[in-house]
Amino acid sequence: MRLMLPMSLVLASCVKAPPVAPAPVELSAIEVNKPPLDDRAYRLIELDNGLRAVLISDDDTDMAAAALDVHVGQFTDPADREGLAHFLEHMLFMGTEKYPDVDGYRDFVQSHGGGSNAGTSQEHTTYFFDIEHAHLEEALDRFAQFFIAPVLDPEYVQREREAVNSEYELKVQDEVRRFREVRRQTTNPEHGFSQFSVGNLDTLADREGRPVWDDLRAFYDAEYSASRMVVSVIGREDLDTLEGWVRDRFSQVPSNGKPAPAQTVAPYTADQLGVRVNVIPVADERYLQMEFPVPSEWRHFGEHPLGLLSSLVGQEGEGSPHAVLSAKGWITSLSAGQDGTEDHSILKVRLALTEDGFTHVDDVVGVIFQYLRVLQAADDLSPWWDQQRSIAKLNFQFAEAPAPSSAVRSAVSTLQIYPPEHVLDAWATYTAYDPELEREYLDALVPSNLRLFVAGPGLETDQEEARYSVPWGIQPLDPAVMESWTTAEIHPDLRLPDTNPYIAEDTSLEPLEGEVGIPTKLVDDDRLVIWHLLDPSFEVPRSTSAVTLVAPAATGSLADRVNALLFTDLVDDALAPMRDQLGTAGLRPFFGPDSDGLSLTIRGYDDKHLPVMEAYVDAVVGYSVDADRFAVLRDKRVQDWRNVKKQRSINQVNWALSEAFDPTDWDYQDGADHLEGLTPEALQEWLDGVFAKVSVRVAVHGNTTAEEAEALGRAVSERFADAEPAALAPIDVRRVPDGETVFRDVVVQHSDSAIRVIYQADDQEFATQARWLMLGSLIRTPAFTQLRTEQQLGYIVWGGYDRRDRVAGLGVGIQSNVAPPQVLLERIDAFLAGYAETLEAMDDAEFETNKAGLIATLQEAPTDLYDKTGDLQRDLGLGVLTFDRKAQLVELLKPLTRTEILAFMQEEVLGDDGRLVVRALGSTHADQPMEPAGCADTACVDAKMPERFVRER
Repeated sequence: MRLMLPMSLVLASCVKAPPVAPAPVELSAIEVNKPPLDDRAYRLIELDNGLRAVLISDDDTDMAAAALDVHVGQFTDPADREGLAHFLEHMLFMGTEKYPDVDGYRDFVQSHGGGSNAGTSQEHTTYFFDIEHAHLEEALDRFAQFFIAPVLDPEYVQREREAVNSEYELKVQDEVRRFREVRRQTTNPEHGFSQFSVGNLDTLADREGRPVWDDLRAFYDAEYSASRMVVSVIGREDLDTLEGWVRDRFSQVPSNGKPAPAQTVAPYTADQLGVRVNVIPVADERYLQMEFPVPSEWRHFGEHPLGLLSSLVGQEGEGSPHAVLSAKGWITSLSAGQDGTEDHSILKVRLALTEDGFTHVDDVVGVIFQYLRVLQAADDLSPWWDQQRSIAKLNFQFAEAPAPSSAVRSAVSTLQIYPPEHVLDAWATYTAYDPELEREYLDALVPSNLRLFVAGPGLETDQEEARYSVPWGIQPLDPAVMESWTTAEIHPDLRLPDTNPYIAEDTSLEPLEGEVGIPTKLVDDDRLVIWHLLDPSFEVPRSTSAVTLVAPAATGSLADRVNALLFTDLVDDALAPMRDQLGTAGLRPFFGPDSDGLSLTIRGYDDKHLPVMEAYVDAVVGYSVDADRFAVLRDKRVQDWRNVKKQRSINQVNWALSEAFDPTDWDYQDGADHLEGLTPEALQEWLDGVFAKVSVRVAVHGNTTAEEAEALGRAVSERFADAEPAALAPIDVRRVPDGETVFRDVVVQHSDSAIRVIYQADDQEFATQARWLMLGSLIRTPAFTQLRTEQQLGYIVWGGYDRRDRVAGLGVGIQSNVAPPQVLLERIDAFLAGYAETLEAMDDAEFETNKAGLIATLQEAPTDLYDKTGDLQRDLGLGVLTFDRKAQLVELLKPLTRTEILAFMQEEVLGDDGRLVVRALGSTHADQPMEPAGCADTACVDAKMPERFVRER
């Protein structure tokens, strides 16, 4: 018998242990470990006030960026001021002493082609922006003032308090948020995780003799110290210049010299372990989540003990828990991963249950424990650790430099936790396999250390979480059940996974004579079209191979399109073991229906694209409907689509908007109705005829030769040799009639109302797209400022460019907890009318600045291979076979003037052109019915919008 880890030791080991300490040497003397392909220059520095910085020089970048992470988050909130850290994050955007204009920072960044945001997490708050590279210095000066002299103007306290409350109310029905709050309720009340993190009108209310502004100011002064901050900046300038800018600006950030606050108590008390927690969700869903608290893995980041275990438990190969439980019909998905905070980690296993699985919760958990016993009985797990190390080494060797905004955000968060030399490679650092350490973590994965969460309808509960109204209950695990989990016979199919056969072996780069051009057609006939571009410019052995099976029988009706979706679900399910190994090896298959039929894309290391594509297409062609898996996956789709009614109002409005414009789109409830009547036999009959007419269209981009691309395309086409060729259908977009407002109403089961208003172009020309794009860029910031920041209509507000295929337009959207749709429409109309006056009064120089920012965004070079692939695929999908859509738009934007765009807005938006309004009435506003009544379905929309834009292909 092996010694099991005592529970007192588990609890003690979860008490705060500091993150890996920085090396005691001077930061500037430390060399950053960077990927071989990364030609950026890096420098680490520490200012006299203790603020650390990661400087990145990239003389080719089109966008510059900066991020600052302060090691303060939700855990630091005062006990009676929950959400204060989050509230402060909002308030820092409300102007500084040097730049007092409340919208000045956002206006400056967005007018120069960039964007900005921030986020508050449990122990960190991160602020970031990106911008056209030429404007980095001024943007950095504005940014630094957040942390030197923010105004924190009391005038905006109520407004931003309302914004925080709107953010809270937005997610009251969000299952992830509701589940998280129950987890908090079952946490040690002395630990930071137990606190409500978002904040609302109650927690941020003014109290007698103690306004929230006083607490906000005190919190900022006490907690926002340079000693807790890391900043990162990337730009075209050399490192000495960037260092000078950072020292000049961030040396002024005050410091109290204090380190980041630490958790000093265990995250869970003894009676919060070895428990089952029942949760009643809003949606009709069933799942369970197993959580095992263990010592923080950050202390052992080079050994990856928990990473190995989560990968083994979560894999979907033969002999896995996923395979065994799927075969029993008890689950639809299984995932394993890591969670936790800096003082402890959590191994999480989450399983989506079928209705049958929901009645076998203890048996499902038992299979997981049986597999853990397989791992515990293994003599040596080092072969799987070595495989993970090999994959990480390969991925690091060919890691492409991330986009500037991603690079700085990653740098600041990593430097807060890991040794500075590992700011780029902490994830890829594998030092040595430690069997004793692995055993310590395995020994903590026992029933007495389990927190088992079970969610579904009809469970026994005796409590309710107050802020999200979640019924829940907690009770100790049954000792007899716990005993059975550790003694039951291990299922005979459970075993460790096979070696992964898909790890790349040939990583050589294909030679290219001359410059990289544009895609060319290798084959063009009625059965097969192949587009190809060999592109070694990013020096990575990766490609994207995209295949479209043009199959009219998969798209002709709602029934055909829903059948196609279920069919792709079934094929993916049948190939789950292969798909899992592909994902681990850095290959990503995507299989699903599209507007032309079925789409299959493989993305990743290129040396095995052909055999993977052949295996996938063979599975598609040879598939016979499995009645058991059909029932499981059909019921899962029906459940998901029925639950749509309970999702955010704005999401439902967006889907209805897509249905209104796209004649091939369909309503989720109609789709669920069809599935409920579908049988395995009917799907098989449909499948037997769906490939009677097929053509194959292929696009390959990356490290693949023309010969290899043609071989792949012909291998796919040969599998449909007996089919008649199929032609591409035209693309249709419904047209809003001139002079009319077409209303589409959506019934939602949500407290918030929502609206989308779309003004549509009169044609599909690029010149028209350029005008709408310019106008959309201009209104983006003012729409947010006026409708959200000033009028506080809701947390989700945006305005800007809208495009459906090649039909451009302008859109404004709002989800609101304070106003019904008719009021929202009035406010949108008033905003647009007012913006025309703003545009009329605008200085020409300001207009040109905004235009230059938009052009800079369009001219931004792709940051990696897949970014470029996306651009090429969009051009191909839009029929721009010169692959210069962005360049055309730039040339059309250059001559546009302020007066021209003003006249365009007055005619197209404020004139008598038509518009589509999609509305949802939330329960909060149920006593204010929408007038006039709008279309309830797409058949009505079709009647209201009979004309269509048609693009032949």
